Amino acid sequence: MPYGFRDRDDVALSPLVAGVHKSLKRDTLPGNYLKSIGRWIHGRGYGFYEVDPTTGMPGSIHAIGVSHEFLDIYETVRNDDPLLQQIRSSNRPCLINLPEKSADVTSDFLTVFHDERLGSYMLGPVVVDRQLVATLNFARALNDPPFTRTDLRKLQVACLHVSRAYALCLDAEKTRREREYYRQALDEAPYALYLTRRSSDDSEQILFKNRLAVQADARDYVPVMVGKDARVNYQVREPGNETEVSVRSVKIDHDHEIWAHFLVEQVNARLSTEAQLFLTRREKELIECLIQGFDNKTISNILCISPHTVKQHFRNLFDKFSVHTRTELVARVLAASHLDSMGKQQDTPNG
Repeated sequence: MPYGFRDRDDVALSPLVAGVHKSLKRDTLPGNYLKSIGRWIHGRGYGFYEVDPTTGMPGSIHAIGVSHEFLDIYETVRNDDPLLQQIRSSNRPCLINLPEKSADVTSDFLTVFHDERLGSYMLGPVVVDRQLVATLNFARALNDPPFTRTDLRKLQVACLHVSRAYALCLDAEKTRREREYYRQALDEAPYALYLTRRSSDDSEQILFKNRLAVQADARDYVPVMVGKDARVNYQVREPGNETEVSVRSVKIDHDHEIWAHFLVEQVNARLSTEAQLFLTRREKELIECLIQGFDNKTISNILCISPHTVKQHFRNLFDKFSVHTRTELVARVLAASHLDSMGKQQDTPNG
């Protein structure tokens, strides 16, 4: 328990700690905070105001207990907030008991609070890497007891927990972005890749497949089991086909039996030699998906392109093959592939 607080305060702090630290995304943190802060610090209005750390400009606003009119007007005078200016220079919580409304009061900032009948105001910083990223705002009504130094110490505790939770959310966002970069990079790899976990019963659970691996699954390809070695090269036959596929498997995590399987050689060159000369890589991928019977939405997900781009590719393919329908396109491709294979067999000298 923080120094200076009584044991019963621990019960009031627990919901706040649990609420903010269960947030894994920045967009859920303000809501979880506002749901739990009321038991720790009593007030009429609570706010979570985000700030752009690079420009200092106001960001998203999350608040409860005050009117929408107050929020709209306060936003226009926010830069005149004396507590915000103090926080920007000190990064410490601060409070102010507002003077009563009188003819001498000309500050727009004070007028906003007087119109909302607020008499005491407190502000705390949310700091990550020494940069102000948000403020925690508190207000009490005119007829409520004003904020005290005890409330200020409580606010400091809240700021520490929210700052830590905010930093964890930023770290999680960075990790998600990096994973997406890795996934996109792996999707552009010229081979199919599977990540699998080998269980105690010698079965393998597929954890990840890149784009070409998804296409390989459409051909009913499944990685074969590997031995105890950390690096294995082997050949498998594609189901329903005599073509051998070269596979390389590498154990990348010995403690958790995580394997990476690479299809070094692509299976089933379905296109004729002539067709491969004037087709782009993307068009070849589309034809392969089309042969598997995938619709536009599935193809767009596999190739990570928009449905509109899929349609445009098909229009180009229709022109290149002089066809009008997908059925005609598949028939033309398969027929060309069959004739090409027959020609290769005839060119091969007899043994």
